[in-house]
Amino acid sequence: MNNQIIEAQNLNEVSTILLKKGFMLYRPEADVDGVDFIIQTPENNFLKCQLKSRAYVLWNKYGNKNIYMVFPEHGDSFNREWYLIPHDTLFQILKSLHGDAPNWNHSEFGEYWHTPVSKKLANDLKSFAISSPTNQWGNKILSSNELTSEMFDLDAEKDWEQLSKIGHSFNGYTELPNDSASELMSALYQRSALEKEFPDSIFNLRLLLFWKLRMLHMGGEVNDTDYEWINALLFKIRQKINSLSKL
Repeated sequence: MNNQIIEAQNLNEVSTILLKKGFMLYRPEADVDGVDFIIQTPENNFLKCQLKSRAYVLWNKYGNKNIYMVFPEHGDSFNREWYLIPHDTLFQILKSLHGDAPNWNHSEFGEYWHTPVSKKLANDLKSFAISSPTNQWGNKILSSNELTSEMFDLDAEKDWEQLSKIGHSFNGYTELPNDSASELMSALYQRSALEKEFPDSIFNLRLLLFWKLRMLHMGGEVNDTDYEWINALLFKIRQKINSLSKL
C-alpha cells in the first residue's frame, strides 16, 4: 500500500478510537503548519495534531509549536495501542534514547528521528496511550462527575504542598489552554480576581484554579492575598460539586 492509503486507514482507525473516548475530531481545509487535524478533548480543550505511522520527531518543523503527535504501535488495525503526546515531550524521550546516533542530526532536517514503538519506548509512553486511565504522573485522570468536595477541602496556606499537586492528580495542568486561549484565561482570572465573580461551570472553576497555581509556580512567590483568593475559589468549587451531586 502507498503512504496515502496507509494514512487514510490510520486516520479512520484513530478517529474511531478517539470518538469512542469522547473526543471530537476536525480536519482543516489544508495541512498548515504541521497540523493534520484538531481534536477537542472531553474537557473541551483543542489540540493541534500531526498523524504519523510511528514515533516521529522533527524539531525544525514541529518543535515549540504546541503540536501533538498521534501514532500507533506495531500491530493489526483496531488491535493495537495509539499514542497522543506533545511533540516536544516525545522529542526529549527519543533524544534520550537515540540522541547519540549519527543520523540524529540529519544533514537536511536537523534534529530528526522516527522509529516503531519498541517495548522500551512503549513503557516510556504508556501514560500517553489514548486508552490510558492515568496521566503522565501516574495519577488517575478524573472527569468532573468523579470529583468530590473533599478533594478540594484544603487550606491554601496550610496545605500548600498538597494543593500544588492537585493539578497533576486531576490532570489539570495538561488541560490548560495555550496560545491565543491564554488571553481568555487571563481575562477570566482578572474578572474573578478584581470583581470577586467566579464562573459557574465546574470545568471553568477547575481551569481557573490550575491557571492560578501555575502562575504562582512560575512566579515563585505567594502572598496572603493569593491564599485568600484561592481559598475563596476552593470554597466555590466545593459548593458547585455539592450542588451537582444533589441533581
